[in-house]
Amino acid sequence: MACPPRILKSLHSIWTDKVKHEGCTVEDADSYIVERFGSRMKFVISGGAPTPPNIVSWLKRVMHHVTYQDSYGMSVLYPFYFPSSTF
Repeated sequence: MACPPRILKSLHSIWTDKVKHEGCTVEDADSYIVERFGSRMKFVISGGAPTPPNIVSWLKRVMHHVTYQDSYGMSVLYPFYFPSSTF
């Protein structure tokens, strides 16, 4: 899944509402988020803006089976990854 950080922040808000306002346990709220995506998701890539550290740590804890990559700011490194490309 590729998305901007605001999508991850929205997921965190849903999780927070489950825990604080609906009285769910942390484990139940974690399961609720994971069930929405299923076990087939392998990667989460975020970019377009910096992702707050608390959202990254929350995501890594809840979706520990998923590889997370933050690509914000990576465009400045483009020549190092593809040195023979001409743009």
